[in-house]
Amino acid sequence: MPRSLPHLTPAVIIALASAAILLVAEAFLHWSQWGEDIDLPVATRRVVVEDSPRVRTKSWTSAVRLIDGHRVMLSAVGTPPRQGDTLLVHCAITPPLDTHNPGEMDYGTWLRRHGIRGTAYCGSHWKRVAEGHSLRPRLVELYSRYIGGSELGVVAAMTLGDRSLMQTETREDFSVVGASHVLALSGLHLSILVALYMWGIGRWLRRWRWAEVCGVLTGLLLMIGYVQLAGAPVSLVRAATMLGLALLCSLWERRGLTLNNLALSALLLMLWSPSVVLDVGFQLSFVAVAAIVVATQRWPYPRRWHHWFGIRMELEDRARERLARPLHMQAMMQAATPEDAQRLLLRDFMPKDLPLSERLRISLRLMMGRLTRLVWDMTIVSLAAQVATLPLVVYYFHTVPLSGLWLSFVLIPMAYVLIGLALLFFTLPPLRPWVAIALRSSLVLLTGLVSWAASLPYSHLRVEWESEPPLVICHRLGNPELRCRQGQWQGNVLHSPDGRVVRIDARLPRGVPQHPLRVEVLWLCRGASGHLSQWIRLYRPQVVVLDATLSDYMYDRFRSEADSLHLRYHDIKRQGAYLLSTLR
Repeated sequence: MPRSLPHLTPAVIIALASAAILLVAEAFLHWSQWGEDIDLPVATRRVVVEDSPRVRTKSWTSAVRLIDGHRVMLSAVGTPPRQGDTLLVHCAITPPLDTHNPGEMDYGTWLRRHGIRGTAYCGSHWKRVAEGHSLRPRLVELYSRYIGGSELGVVAAMTLGDRSLMQTETREDFSVVGASHVLALSGLHLSILVALYMWGIGRWLRRWRWAEVCGVLTGLLLMIGYVQLAGAPVSLVRAATMLGLALLCSLWERRGLTLNNLALSALLLMLWSPSVVLDVGFQLSFVAVAAIVVATQRWPYPRRWHHWFGIRMELEDRARERLARPLHMQAMMQAATPEDAQRLLLRDFMPKDLPLSERLRISLRLMMGRLTRLVWDMTIVSLAAQVATLPLVVYYFHTVPLSGLWLSFVLIPMAYVLIGLALLFFTLPPLRPWVAIALRSSLVLLTGLVSWAASLPYSHLRVEWESEPPLVICHRLGNPELRCRQGQWQGNVLHSPDGRVVRIDARLPRGVPQHPLRVEVLWLCRGASGHLSQWIRLYRPQVVVLDATLSDYMYDRFRSEADSLHLRYHDIKRQGAYLLSTLR
Protein backbone atom coordinates (compact mmCIF):
# COMPACT_ATOMS: atom_id res chain seq x y z
CA MET A 1 0.00 0.00 0.00
CA PRO A 2 1.35 3.46 -0.81
CA ARG A 3 2.23 5.61 2.12
CA SER A 4 0.10 8.59 3.03
CA LEU A 5 1.19 12.14 2.38
CA PRO A 6 3.51 13.65 5.00
CA HIS A 7 1.83 15.62 7.75
CA LEU A 8 2.13 19.40 7.56
CA THR A 9 4.32 20.35 10.49
CA PRO A 10 4.40 23.84 12.04
CA ALA A 11 7.60 24.65 10.13
CA VAL A 12 5.91 23.90 6.82
CA ILE A 13 2.85 25.94 7.75
CA ILE A 14 5.00 28.89 8.85
CA ALA A 15 7.00 28.81 5.61
CA LEU A 16 3.88 28.63 3.43
CA ALA A 17 2.21 31.42 5.40
CA SER A 18 5.34 33.59 5.11
CA ALA A 19 5.45 33.05 1.35
CA ALA A 20 1.77 33.99 1.04
CA ILE A 21 2.28 37.15 3.10
CA LEU A 22 5.25 38.19 1.00
CA LEU A 23 3.31 37.64 -2.22
CA VAL A 24 0.44 39.76 -0.93
CA ALA A 25 2.91 42.45 0.07
CA GLU A 26 4.37 42.36 -3.43
CA ALA A 27 0.95 42.78 -4.99
CA PHE A 28 -0.17 45.71 -2.83
CA LEU A 29 3.07 47.45 -1.86
CA HIS A 30 5.21 46.73 -4.96
CA TRP A 31 8.00 45.21 -2.91
CA SER A 32 10.19 44.70 -5.96
CA GLN A 33 10.48 48.49 -6.33
CA TRP A 34 11.68 49.12 -2.77
CA GLY A 35 14.99 50.94 -2.59
CA GLU A 36 16.27 53.97 -4.42
CA ASP A 37 17.41 53.75 -8.03
CA ILE A 38 20.71 55.35 -8.93
CA ASP A 39 20.75 58.37 -11.24
CA LEU A 40 24.21 59.98 -11.36
CA PRO A 41 25.78 62.35 -13.92
CA VAL A 42 28.82 61.62 -16.05
CA ALA A 43 31.94 61.20 -13.93
CA THR A 44 34.94 58.96 -13.43
CA ARG A 45 34.27 56.24 -10.86
CA ARG A 46 36.10 53.31 -9.35
CA VAL A 47 34.25 49.98 -9.58
CA VAL A 48 34.98 46.33 -8.83
CA VAL A 49 33.86 43.60 -11.24
CA GLU A 50 31.65 41.21 -9.27
CA ASP A 51 30.95 38.52 -11.85
CA SER A 52 32.50 37.09 -14.99
CA PRO A 53 31.56 39.42 -17.87
CA ARG A 54 29.18 38.14 -20.51
CA VAL A 55 30.87 38.67 -23.86
CA ARG A 56 28.93 39.62 -26.97
CA THR A 57 30.19 40.39 -30.46
CA LYS A 58 31.91 43.69 -29.67
CA SER A 59 30.93 44.42 -26.07
CA TRP A 60 30.74 42.88 -22.63
CA THR A 61 28.36 43.24 -19.68
CA SER A 62 28.91 42.56 -15.99
CA ALA A 63 27.60 43.51 -12.57
CA VAL A 64 29.99 45.87 -10.76
CA ARG A 65 30.03 47.39 -7.29
CA LEU A 66 30.68 51.05 -6.57
CA ILE A 67 32.68 52.32 -3.61
CA ASP A 68 29.49 53.17 -1.70
CA GLY A 69 28.29 49.55 -2.08
CA HIS A 70 25.65 50.03 -4.78
CA ARG A 71 25.52 47.48 -7.60
CA VAL A 72 25.36 48.57 -11.23
CA MET A 73 25.08 46.66 -14.51
CA LEU A 74 27.96 47.98 -16.63
CA SER A 75 28.34 47.59 -20.41
CA ALA A 76 31.50 48.45 -22.33
CA VAL A 77 33.56 47.53 -25.37
CA GLY A 78 37.03 46.08 -25.61
CA THR A 79 38.76 43.12 -24.02
CA PRO A 80 36.62 42.05 -21.04
CA PRO A 81 38.18 42.20 -17.56
CA ARG A 82 38.29 39.38 -15.05
CA GLN A 83 36.15 38.84 -12.01
CA GLY A 84 37.54 40.87 -9.10
CA ASP A 85 39.38 43.44 -11.24
CA THR A 86 39.20 47.11 -10.24
CA LEU A 87 38.29 49.50 -13.05
CA LEU A 88 38.12 53.23 -13.61
CA VAL A 89 35.06 54.03 -15.76
CA HIS A 90 33.85 57.34 -17.16
CA CYS A 91 30.09 57.24 -17.64
CA ALA A 92 26.69 58.22 -16.30
CA ILE A 93 24.54 55.87 -14.23
CA THR A 94 20.82 55.72 -14.98
CA PRO A 95 17.97 53.79 -13.32
CA PRO A 96 17.12 50.35 -14.75
CA LEU A 97 14.77 50.55 -17.69
CA ASP A 98 11.38 48.83 -17.48
CA THR A 99 10.77 47.38 -20.92
CA HIS A 100 7.21 46.01 -20.42
CA ASN A 101 7.46 44.14 -23.72
CA PRO A 102 4.53 41.68 -23.97
CA GLY A 103 5.57 38.07 -23.54
CA GLU A 104 9.10 39.00 -22.38
CA MET A 105 10.88 39.28 -19.06
CA ASP A 106 10.95 42.81 -17.63
CA TYR A 107 14.67 43.47 -17.46
CA GLY A 108 14.43 46.43 -15.09
CA THR A 109 12.37 44.51 -12.53
CA TRP A 110 14.77 41.57 -12.81
CA LEU A 111 17.74 43.83 -12.05
CA ARG A 112 16.05 45.38 -9.02
CA ARG A 113 15.14 42.00 -7.56
CA HIS A 114 18.81 41.02 -7.78
CA GLY A 115 19.95 44.16 -5.97
CA ILE A 116 21.09 46.10 -9.06
CA ARG A 117 19.81 49.69 -8.96
CA GLY A 118 21.46 51.25 -11.99
CA THR A 119 22.80 50.68 -15.49
CA ALA A 120 25.75 52.30 -17.23
CA TYR A 121 27.50 52.27 -20.59
CA CYS A 122 31.03 53.58 -20.78
CA GLY A 123 32.06 52.45 -24.27
CA SER A 124 35.84 52.35 -24.39
CA HIS A 125 36.28 54.94 -21.60
CA TRP A 126 37.55 52.51 -18.97
CA LYS A 127 40.83 51.00 -17.82
CA ARG A 128 41.98 48.36 -15.39
CA VAL A 129 43.84 49.77 -12.38
CA ALA A 130 44.19 46.60 -10.29
CA GLU A 131 43.87 42.90 -10.98
CA GLY A 132 41.57 40.78 -8.89
CA HIS A 133 42.55 37.72 -6.90
CA SER A 134 39.53 35.60 -7.75
CA LEU A 135 40.28 31.95 -8.35
CA ARG A 136 37.49 31.24 -10.82
CA PRO A 137 39.03 33.06 -13.86
CA ARG A 138 42.25 31.12 -13.36
CA LEU A 139 40.40 27.82 -13.27
CA VAL A 140 38.51 28.77 -16.44
CA GLU A 141 41.84 29.61 -18.08
CA LEU A 142 43.12 26.18 -17.03
CA TYR A 143 40.10 24.63 -18.74
CA SER A 144 40.80 26.59 -21.91
CA ARG A 145 44.24 24.97 -22.30
CA TYR A 146 42.62 21.60 -22.98
CA ILE A 147 39.02 22.37 -24.03
CA GLY A 148 37.69 24.89 -26.53
CA GLY A 149 34.61 25.86 -28.50
CA SER A 150 31.12 25.45 -27.12
CA GLU A 151 32.33 22.66 -24.80
CA LEU A 152 34.43 25.17 -22.83
CA GLY A 153 31.37 27.31 -22.13
CA VAL A 154 29.34 24.29 -21.02
CA VAL A 155 31.93 22.90 -18.59
CA ALA A 156 32.69 26.38 -17.18
CA ALA A 157 28.98 26.96 -16.55
CA MET A 158 28.32 23.51 -15.07
CA THR A 159 31.26 23.34 -12.69
CA LEU A 160 32.31 26.95 -11.97
CA GLY A 161 29.15 28.97 -12.65
CA ASP A 162 30.88 31.05 -15.35
CA ARG A 163 28.38 31.51 -18.20
CA SER A 164 30.32 34.26 -19.98
CA LEU A 165 31.71 31.81 -22.56
CA MET A 166 28.37 30.19 -23.37
CA GLN A 167 27.46 30.41 -27.03
CA THR A 168 23.99 31.68 -27.88
CA GLU A 169 23.11 28.60 -29.93
CA THR A 170 24.08 26.23 -27.13
CA ARG A 171 22.12 28.21 -24.53
CA GLU A 172 19.03 28.20 -26.76
CA ASP A 173 19.29 24.43 -27.36
CA PHE A 174 19.38 23.72 -23.63
CA SER A 175 16.45 26.08 -23.09
CA VAL A 176 14.34 24.46 -25.83
CA VAL A 177 14.71 20.94 -24.41
CA GLY A 178 14.09 22.14 -20.84
CA ALA A 179 17.62 21.37 -19.65
CA SER A 180 18.74 24.85 -18.57
CA HIS A 181 19.00 23.59 -14.98
CA VAL A 182 21.92 21.40 -16.10
CA LEU A 183 23.91 24.52 -17.05
CA ALA A 184 23.03 26.80 -14.13
CA LEU A 185 24.71 25.90 -10.84
CA SER A 186 21.94 24.75 -8.55
CA GLY A 187 20.93 21.96 -6.22
CA LEU A 188 21.62 19.31 -8.87
CA HIS A 189 25.32 20.10 -9.11
CA LEU A 190 25.83 20.66 -5.40
CA SER A 191 23.99 17.44 -4.51
CA ILE A 192 26.26 15.55 -6.92
CA LEU A 193 29.34 16.98 -5.21
CA VAL A 194 27.95 16.15 -1.76
CA ALA A 195 27.10 12.62 -2.89
CA LEU A 196 30.62 12.10 -4.27
CA TYR A 197 32.12 13.48 -1.07
CA MET A 198 30.04 11.27 1.20
CA TRP A 199 30.70 8.24 -0.98
CA GLY A 200 34.44 8.80 -1.18
CA ILE A 201 35.21 10.05 2.34
CA GLY A 202 32.13 10.13 4.51
CA ARG A 203 31.52 6.38 4.59
CA TRP A 204 34.98 5.76 6.04
CA LEU A 205 34.48 8.40 8.73
CA ARG A 206 31.29 6.81 10.07
CA ARG A 207 33.30 4.21 11.93
CA TRP A 208 34.15 6.75 14.64
CA ARG A 209 31.80 9.37 16.02
CA TRP A 210 34.37 12.12 16.27
CA ALA A 211 35.55 11.42 12.72
CA GLU A 212 31.98 11.62 11.41
CA VAL A 213 31.46 15.03 13.06
CA CYS A 214 34.75 16.30 11.62
CA GLY A 215 33.81 14.95 8.19
CA VAL A 216 30.44 16.72 8.18
CA LEU A 217 31.96 20.01 9.34
CA THR A 218 34.67 19.69 6.69
CA GLY A 219 31.98 19.08 4.08
CA LEU A 220 30.16 22.23 5.19
CA LEU A 221 33.34 24.29 4.91
CA LEU A 222 34.06 22.87 1.45
CA MET A 223 30.49 23.65 0.42
CA ILE A 224 30.80 27.26 1.58
CA GLY A 225 34.11 27.61 -0.26
CA TYR A 226 32.63 26.25 -3.47
CA VAL A 227 29.67 28.63 -3.23
CA GLN A 228 32.05 31.57 -2.86
CA LEU A 229 34.19 30.29 -5.74
CA ALA A 230 31.13 30.18 -8.01
CA GLY A 231 30.21 33.77 -7.16
CA ALA A 232 27.47 32.90 -4.62
CA PRO A 233 24.49 32.87 -7.01
CA VAL A 234 21.07 32.76 -5.41
CA SER A 235 20.35 29.27 -6.73
CA LEU A 236 23.57 27.88 -5.22
CA VAL A 237 23.08 29.65 -1.88
CA ARG A 238 19.60 28.19 -1.73
CA ALA A 239 20.87 24.67 -2.45
CA ALA A 240 23.74 25.03 0.03
CA THR A 241 21.30 26.02 2.79
CA MET A 242 19.15 22.97 2.14
CA LEU A 243 22.05 20.51 1.86
CA GLY A 244 23.80 22.02 4.87
CA LEU A 245 20.74 21.35 7.00
CA ALA A 246 20.61 17.81 5.60
CA LEU A 247 24.24 17.15 6.57
CA LEU A 248 23.69 18.48 10.09
CA CYS A 249 20.58 16.34 10.50
CA SER A 250 22.57 13.28 9.42
CA LEU A 251 24.66 13.61 12.59
CA TRP A 252 21.57 12.86 14.66
CA GLU A 253 20.53 10.03 12.32
CA ARG A 254 17.62 12.02 10.95
CA ARG A 255 16.54 12.17 7.36
CA GLY A 256 18.01 15.15 5.57
CA LEU A 257 15.56 15.51 2.68
CA THR A 258 12.28 16.35 4.43
CA LEU A 259 9.61 19.00 4.14
CA ASN A 260 10.68 20.36 7.53
CA ASN A 261 14.23 21.07 6.34
CA LEU A 262 12.94 22.44 3.05
CA ALA A 263 10.56 24.79 4.85
CA LEU A 264 13.27 25.90 7.29
CA SER A 265 15.74 26.64 4.48
CA ALA A 266 13.06 28.59 2.58
CA LEU A 267 12.22 30.58 5.71
CA LEU A 268 15.90 31.43 6.30
CA LEU A 269 16.32 32.58 2.71
CA MET A 270 13.19 34.74 2.90
CA LEU A 271 14.44 36.35 6.11
CA TRP A 272 17.81 37.02 4.48
CA SER A 273 16.26 38.42 1.27
CA PRO A 274 12.45 38.77 1.25
CA SER A 275 12.30 39.37 -2.51
CA VAL A 276 13.78 35.91 -3.17
CA VAL A 277 10.27 34.48 -3.03
CA LEU A 278 9.53 36.37 -6.27
CA ASP A 279 12.52 34.84 -8.07
CA VAL A 280 11.54 32.28 -10.70
CA GLY A 281 14.46 30.02 -9.81
CA PHE A 282 13.45 29.96 -6.15
CA GLN A 283 9.88 29.02 -7.01
CA LEU A 284 10.94 26.29 -9.44
CA SER A 285 13.49 24.70 -7.10
CA PHE A 286 11.21 24.88 -4.05
CA VAL A 287 8.31 23.26 -5.89
CA ALA A 288 10.58 20.63 -7.47
CA VAL A 289 12.21 19.58 -4.19
CA ALA A 290 8.86 19.50 -2.38
CA ALA A 291 7.43 17.29 -5.11
CA ILE A 292 10.46 14.97 -4.93
CA VAL A 293 10.11 14.62 -1.15
CA VAL A 294 6.40 13.80 -1.39
CA ALA A 295 6.85 11.41 -4.34
CA THR A 296 9.73 9.45 -2.81
CA GLN A 297 7.79 8.99 0.43
CA ARG A 298 4.54 8.06 -1.27
CA TRP A 299 6.03 5.74 -3.90
CA PRO A 300 9.15 4.17 -2.36
CA TYR A 301 11.20 1.38 -3.91
CA PRO A 302 8.88 -1.68 -4.12
CA ARG A 303 9.32 -4.16 -1.29
CA ARG A 304 9.07 -7.13 -3.60
CA TRP A 305 12.00 -5.88 -5.61
CA HIS A 306 13.94 -5.18 -2.44
CA HIS A 307 13.27 -8.73 -1.22
CA TRP A 308 14.26 -10.23 -4.55
CA PHE A 309 17.43 -8.14 -4.97
CA GLY A 310 18.53 -8.44 -1.31
CA ILE A 311 21.66 -6.93 0.07
CA ARG A 312 24.98 -8.73 -0.26
CA MET A 313 25.21 -10.18 3.26
CA GLU A 314 21.75 -11.73 3.09
CA LEU A 315 22.50 -13.43 -0.21
CA GLU A 316 25.88 -14.68 0.94
CA ASP A 317 24.45 -16.08 4.18
CA ARG A 318 21.71 -17.92 2.31
CA ALA A 319 24.17 -19.36 -0.18
CA ARG A 320 26.58 -20.43 2.56
CA GLU A 321 23.78 -22.01 4.55
CA ARG A 322 22.56 -24.00 1.55
CA LEU A 323 26.06 -25.32 0.90
CA ALA A 324 26.79 -26.04 4.56
CA ARG A 325 23.57 -27.87 5.42
CA PRO A 326 24.34 -31.13 3.52
CA LEU A 327 27.79 -31.28 5.12
CA HIS A 328 26.26 -30.65 8.52
CA MET A 329 23.68 -33.45 8.07
CA GLN A 330 26.38 -35.85 6.91
CA ALA A 331 28.55 -35.05 9.94
CA MET A 332 25.61 -35.56 12.31
CA MET A 333 24.92 -39.00 10.80
CA GLN A 334 28.54 -39.99 11.24
CA ALA A 335 28.73 -38.75 14.84
CA ALA A 336 29.60 -41.42 17.44
CA THR A 337 26.88 -40.41 19.92
CA PRO A 338 23.74 -38.23 19.83
CA GLU A 339 25.44 -35.87 22.24
CA ASP A 340 28.28 -35.34 19.77
CA ALA A 341 25.77 -34.72 16.99
CA GLN A 342 23.99 -32.05 19.03
CA ARG A 343 27.28 -30.27 19.64
CA LEU A 344 27.89 -29.86 15.92
CA LEU A 345 26.98 -26.32 14.80
CA LEU A 346 25.97 -25.33 11.31
CA ARG A 347 28.40 -22.39 11.24
CA ASP A 348 31.34 -24.75 11.64
CA PHE A 349 30.60 -26.18 8.22
CA MET A 350 30.17 -22.84 6.45
CA PRO A 351 32.56 -22.66 3.46
CA LYS A 352 35.01 -19.80 3.73
CA ASP A 353 35.05 -19.19 -0.01
CA LEU A 354 31.94 -19.52 -2.12
CA PRO A 355 32.14 -21.32 -5.47
CA LEU A 356 32.49 -19.22 -8.58
CA SER A 357 28.96 -20.02 -9.76
CA GLU A 358 27.48 -18.72 -6.50
CA ARG A 359 29.58 -15.57 -6.67
CA LEU A 360 28.42 -14.86 -10.23
CA ARG A 361 24.80 -15.45 -9.28
CA ILE A 362 25.07 -13.12 -6.28
CA SER A 363 26.89 -10.43 -8.28
CA LEU A 364 24.29 -10.61 -11.05
CA ARG A 365 21.39 -10.26 -8.64
CA LEU A 366 23.05 -7.36 -6.83
CA MET A 367 23.83 -5.61 -10.11
CA MET A 368 20.23 -5.99 -11.23
CA GLY A 369 19.09 -4.69 -7.85
CA ARG A 370 21.22 -1.56 -8.15
CA LEU A 371 20.05 -1.01 -11.72
CA THR A 372 16.36 -1.34 -10.89
CA ARG A 373 16.73 0.96 -7.87
CA LEU A 374 18.54 3.53 -10.01
CA VAL A 375 15.88 3.40 -12.72
CA TRP A 376 13.08 3.61 -10.16
CA ASP A 377 14.60 6.56 -8.30
CA MET A 378 15.38 8.46 -11.51
CA THR A 379 11.88 7.86 -12.84
CA ILE A 380 10.14 9.01 -9.67
CA VAL A 381 12.41 12.03 -9.16
CA SER A 382 12.32 13.16 -12.79
CA LEU A 383 8.57 12.79 -13.24
CA ALA A 384 7.77 14.41 -9.89
CA ALA A 385 9.99 17.43 -10.56
CA GLN A 386 8.81 17.96 -14.13
CA VAL A 387 5.10 17.48 -13.44
CA ALA A 388 5.21 19.81 -10.41
CA THR A 389 7.14 22.57 -12.19
CA LEU A 390 5.23 22.31 -15.48
CA PRO A 391 2.60 24.97 -14.54
CA LEU A 392 5.34 27.45 -13.59
CA VAL A 393 7.32 26.70 -16.76
CA VAL A 394 4.24 27.25 -18.92
CA TYR A 395 3.33 30.44 -17.04
CA TYR A 396 6.76 32.07 -17.16
CA PHE A 397 8.29 30.69 -20.37
CA HIS A 398 5.16 29.85 -22.44
CA THR A 399 6.58 26.49 -23.51
CA VAL A 400 6.19 22.78 -22.76
CA PRO A 401 9.56 20.98 -23.16
CA LEU A 402 8.47 17.56 -24.41
CA SER A 403 12.08 16.42 -24.91
CA GLY A 404 12.85 17.00 -21.25
CA LEU A 405 10.51 14.16 -20.22
CA TRP A 406 12.97 11.56 -21.52
CA LEU A 407 16.20 13.53 -21.91
CA SER A 408 16.67 13.93 -18.14
CA PHE A 409 17.25 10.15 -17.83
CA VAL A 410 20.42 10.69 -19.87
CA LEU A 411 21.50 14.18 -18.82
CA ILE A 412 21.51 13.58 -15.06
CA PRO A 413 23.86 10.53 -15.23
CA MET A 414 26.05 12.49 -17.64
CA ALA A 415 26.14 15.36 -15.14
CA TYR A 416 27.51 12.94 -12.53
CA VAL A 417 30.21 11.84 -14.97
CA LEU A 418 31.16 15.38 -15.99
CA ILE A 419 31.39 16.73 -12.45
CA GLY A 420 33.39 13.67 -11.35
CA LEU A 421 35.82 14.14 -14.24
CA ALA A 422 36.10 17.86 -13.42
CA LEU A 423 37.11 16.97 -9.85
CA LEU A 424 39.78 14.59 -11.17
CA PHE A 425 40.92 17.30 -13.61
CA PHE A 426 41.73 19.72 -10.80
CA THR A 427 42.88 17.28 -8.11
CA LEU A 428 45.16 15.03 -10.19
CA PRO A 429 47.54 17.27 -12.20
CA PRO A 430 49.71 14.36 -13.48
CA LEU A 431 46.64 12.74 -15.10
CA ARG A 432 45.19 16.01 -16.34
CA PRO A 433 45.85 15.49 -20.10
CA TRP A 434 44.13 12.08 -20.10
CA VAL A 435 41.26 13.27 -17.91
CA ALA A 436 40.82 16.25 -20.24
CA ILE A 437 40.36 13.87 -23.19
CA ALA A 438 37.59 11.99 -21.38
CA LEU A 439 36.03 15.27 -20.21
CA ARG A 440 36.09 16.76 -23.70
CA SER A 441 34.57 13.61 -25.22
CA SER A 442 31.77 13.64 -22.66
CA LEU A 443 31.07 17.31 -23.37
CA VAL A 444 30.92 16.69 -27.12
CA LEU A 445 28.44 13.86 -26.50
CA LEU A 446 26.34 16.05 -24.18
CA THR A 447 26.16 19.07 -26.49
CA GLY A 448 25.53 16.87 -29.52
CA LEU A 449 22.68 15.06 -27.78
CA VAL A 450 21.04 18.31 -26.66
CA SER A 451 21.43 19.86 -30.13
CA TRP A 452 19.88 16.78 -31.76
CA ALA A 453 16.97 16.75 -29.29
CA ALA A 454 16.34 20.46 -29.89
CA SER A 455 16.17 19.89 -33.66
CA LEU A 456 13.40 17.28 -33.39
CA PRO A 457 10.03 18.37 -34.85
CA TYR A 458 8.09 18.22 -31.58
CA SER A 459 10.84 18.90 -29.05
CA HIS A 460 8.68 21.57 -27.41
CA LEU A 461 5.25 23.13 -27.67
CA ARG A 462 4.60 26.86 -27.56
CA VAL A 463 1.70 27.87 -25.33
CA GLU A 464 0.10 31.30 -25.65
CA TRP A 465 -2.96 32.24 -23.61
CA GLU A 466 -2.46 36.00 -23.42
CA SER A 467 -3.81 37.96 -26.37
CA GLU A 468 -1.14 40.37 -27.52
CA PRO A 469 -2.31 43.90 -28.40
CA PRO A 470 -2.88 44.48 -32.12
CA LEU A 471 0.07 46.88 -32.34
CA VAL A 472 3.14 47.04 -30.11
CA ILE A 473 6.26 49.21 -30.35
CA CYS A 474 8.82 47.32 -28.28
CA HIS A 475 11.50 48.69 -25.99
CA ARG A 476 14.75 47.95 -27.84
CA LEU A 477 18.15 49.56 -27.36
CA GLY A 478 19.42 48.24 -30.68
CA ASN A 479 17.13 48.37 -33.72
CA PRO A 480 13.54 49.66 -33.44
CA GLU A 481 10.90 46.93 -33.47
CA LEU A 482 7.17 47.10 -34.20
CA ARG A 483 4.78 44.16 -33.89
CA CYS A 484 1.53 44.34 -35.82
CA ARG A 485 -1.15 41.67 -36.11
CA GLN A 486 -2.33 42.86 -39.53
CA GLY A 487 -0.85 45.60 -41.63
CA GLN A 488 1.09 46.59 -44.72
CA TRP A 489 3.93 49.07 -45.10
CA GLN A 490 3.76 51.72 -47.81
CA GLY A 491 6.98 53.60 -47.61
CA ASN A 492 7.37 54.69 -44.03
CA VAL A 493 3.63 54.41 -43.23
CA LEU A 494 2.05 51.25 -41.79
CA HIS A 495 -1.60 50.80 -42.73
CA SER A 496 -3.48 48.41 -40.42
CA PRO A 497 -7.11 47.93 -39.34
CA ASP A 498 -6.18 49.31 -35.92
CA GLY A 499 -4.61 52.51 -37.15
CA ARG A 500 -1.79 54.05 -39.17
CA VAL A 501 1.75 54.41 -37.89
CA VAL A 502 4.42 56.55 -39.53
CA ARG A 503 8.05 55.79 -38.76
CA ILE A 504 10.49 58.70 -38.77
CA ASP A 505 14.14 57.68 -39.02
CA ALA A 506 15.49 60.10 -41.63
CA ARG A 507 15.70 63.76 -42.43
CA LEU A 508 12.72 66.02 -43.04
CA PRO A 509 11.60 65.76 -46.71
CA ARG A 510 11.37 68.80 -48.92
CA GLY A 511 8.02 70.44 -49.49
CA VAL A 512 4.92 70.64 -47.34
CA PRO A 513 1.62 69.01 -48.39
CA GLN A 514 -1.57 71.00 -48.45
CA HIS A 515 -3.28 68.70 -45.96
CA PRO A 516 -1.27 66.72 -43.39
CA LEU A 517 -1.87 62.96 -43.23
CA ARG A 518 -3.86 61.90 -40.20
CA VAL A 519 -2.18 59.04 -38.36
CA GLU A 520 -2.62 57.41 -34.98
CA VAL A 521 1.09 57.23 -34.10
CA LEU A 522 4.10 59.35 -35.04
CA TRP A 523 7.05 57.08 -34.23
CA LEU A 524 10.35 58.94 -33.85
CA CYS A 525 13.34 56.55 -34.08
CA ARG A 526 17.09 56.77 -34.36
CA GLY A 527 18.06 58.88 -37.34
CA ALA A 528 15.15 61.31 -37.05
CA SER A 529 16.16 64.96 -37.37
CA GLY A 530 14.46 68.30 -37.71
CA HIS A 531 11.94 69.78 -35.29
CA LEU A 532 8.68 68.28 -34.13
CA SER A 533 6.81 71.40 -35.25
CA GLN A 534 7.97 70.68 -38.81
CA TRP A 535 6.94 67.03 -38.71
CA ILE A 536 3.38 67.78 -37.62
CA ARG A 537 2.95 69.80 -40.81
CA LEU A 538 3.29 66.51 -42.67
CA TYR A 539 1.44 64.27 -40.23
CA ARG A 540 -1.35 64.90 -37.75
CA PRO A 541 -0.79 62.27 -35.01
CA GLN A 542 -2.89 61.35 -32.00
CA VAL A 543 0.20 60.41 -30.05
CA VAL A 544 3.95 60.83 -30.52
CA VAL A 545 6.11 57.85 -29.54
CA LEU A 546 9.72 58.56 -28.57
CA ASP A 547 11.70 55.38 -29.28
CA ALA A 548 14.43 54.11 -26.97
CA THR A 549 16.95 54.21 -29.85
CA LEU A 550 16.96 58.01 -29.96
CA SER A 551 20.13 59.75 -28.82
CA ASP A 552 19.97 61.61 -25.55
CA TYR A 553 20.15 64.97 -27.31
CA MET A 554 17.33 64.26 -29.79
CA TYR A 555 15.30 62.55 -27.09
CA ASP A 556 15.41 65.61 -24.80
CA ARG A 557 14.69 67.98 -27.68
CA PHE A 558 11.65 66.08 -28.97
CA ARG A 559 10.26 65.73 -25.46
CA SER A 560 10.56 69.44 -24.69
CA GLU A 561 8.99 70.31 -28.07
CA ALA A 562 6.07 67.94 -27.41
CA ASP A 563 5.47 69.65 -24.07
CA SER A 564 5.54 73.11 -25.64
CA LEU A 565 3.18 72.05 -28.46
CA HIS A 566 0.85 70.30 -25.99
CA LEU A 567 1.16 67.04 -27.91
CA ARG A 568 0.36 63.74 -26.32
CA TYR A 569 3.50 61.58 -26.28
CA HIS A 570 4.68 58.21 -24.96
CA ASP A 571 8.20 57.93 -23.53
CA ILE A 572 9.43 54.37 -24.17
CA LYS A 573 12.60 54.90 -22.16
CA ARG A 574 10.66 55.63 -19.00
CA GLN A 575 7.24 54.11 -19.66
CA GLY A 576 8.22 50.95 -21.52
CA ALA A 577 6.72 49.46 -24.66
CA TYR A 578 3.88 51.29 -26.38
CA LEU A 579 0.61 49.35 -26.72
CA LEU A 580 -1.78 50.94 -29.17
CA SER A 581 -4.87 49.39 -27.55
CA THR A 582 -4.11 51.04 -24.17
CA LEU A 583 -3.63 54.60 -25.39
CA ARG A 584 -6.12 55.01 -28.20
